Amino acid sequence: IIDGFSAQSRATHLSALKILLGICAVIFGLLFVYKIDALSFLVAFQFYLISFVMILIGIIGVLLESETMSKVAAALIFILGIISFFIATFAIAQPLYTAILVGICLIMEGIICFATDATEIN
Repeated sequence: IIDGFSAQSRATHLSALKILLGICAVIFGLLFVYKIDALSFLVAFQFYLISFVMILIGIIGVLLESETMSKVAAALIFILGIISFFIATFAIAQPLYTAILVGICLIMEGIICFATDATEIN
C-alpha cells in the first residue's frame, strides 16, 4: 500500500494497482490468520486445478506423439496429477496435511540446495 502511494507521482494507474493489491493482501492475510478454513479451501482448490491440468497433460502426452515429452514422462505427470487430486482431498479435510507437505518439501529443497552447493565448492 505504501509503495502505491510513493509511486503515485510516476504512474497513477500503476500506483492504484499497487494500492489495490496491498489492500487485498491485507484482507487475505487477516482472513487466513483468523479463518484457517478459508486457507485450506484455497489450497485444496489450487491442488484440484493443478491435478486437473497434470492429468490432461499426462493423457495428451501418452496419446499423442511429441518431441518435447516422452511417454514415460507423460505417464509420470499423469500419476502425479492423481496424487495431487488426493492431496487436495486431504487439504480440504485437514489443513495440517498441507502444512506438513509444504514443510517436507522445504526441508528436501534445503537439503538439495546444501548438497549442490557443497559439490560445487569442491
